[in-house]
This record gives sequence, C-alpha cells and structure tokens, in this order.
Amino acid sequence: MDPVRVALLEQFKDNEKARFLAVLMRMARADDISAKERDHLQPIAEWMQADENELAQAIQLAHDDSVSLEELVIGFQHHADKGLLLYRESCAVIWVDTVKTPDEEVLLAELGRVLGISEEYRQVLDSPLSCSPEGERRFLTLLGGTYSSQTEG
Repeated sequence: MDPVRVALLEQFKDNEKARFLAVLMRMARADDISAKERDHLQPIAEWMQADENELAQAIQLAHDDSVSLEELVIGFQHHADKGLLLYRESCAVIWVDTVKTPDEEVLLAELGRVLGISEEYRQVLDSPLSCSPEGERRFLTLLGGTYSSQTEG
C-alpha cells in the first residue's frame, strides 16, 4: 500500500473505516451495482484492513436509508485529506465501469457538497480517469496541496 494511504488510514477513528466503506457501497449501488464496481470495492477494503465487523457494519450502514450521507461523513468533512480521499475513491468506484449514470452524478455531487470539496477539486477528480494512473497522480497532487496548507498554518 502506498505511504499516503497508510498515513491517512492511521488517522481514522472509531467507526470511520465502516462509514468510509458504507459511502463507497452507496456509490456503487446508486444505480444497480455493476460487477466492476463491486470488484473495485474489494481491494479498497483490503488496503483499509477492514475486519469482518467493520465490513458488516459498512454493509448495514450502506443499506440503511435512515442514515443520511451527512451522518456517514461526520469526521471526514472537517479533515480535508480524509474527505478528499473519500471523494476520490467514490469517483473511482463510480467511474470503474466507465459510465456515470444520472443517479450516480447526483449522489457524487451531494457527497462533494457535504464534504466541502471545492468545485475545482471535484472537476479534477470526477473523471473517467479516476481509475487510471493519471487519476491517481491528480489525486496525489491535490492531496499534496491539502497537506502543505495544513502544515503551514
């Protein structure tokens, strides 16, 4: 696993792994989960080192419509780099099958809004390139900017 994700993962608290995965599962099921979307979730759960309890909680949260997206992202919207990682991985889940449906577009826009991701960053990350090395490079470039702004202040 790359050092950026290791560093971010160390900052996760309480049930943030489960909520992170629940958001990705909601993205994948926004318009009938495709095999590619489902298969893209497996390696994310692996690099997050999610245990069985966290996976079970993520599945429950993803399918519990009484839990709002705002509730799922508590703790991510006030932590720029974790929020950016969540948005980037959500984009990758949506674009892995090379199609973004209208329902997925609405859900991704809502996620960007509740996380407080700027329109400029959303345009960079919300792209068919999300799952490519170029998409990863773009993400790391943006993340470097959030890290430097946090450490300079």
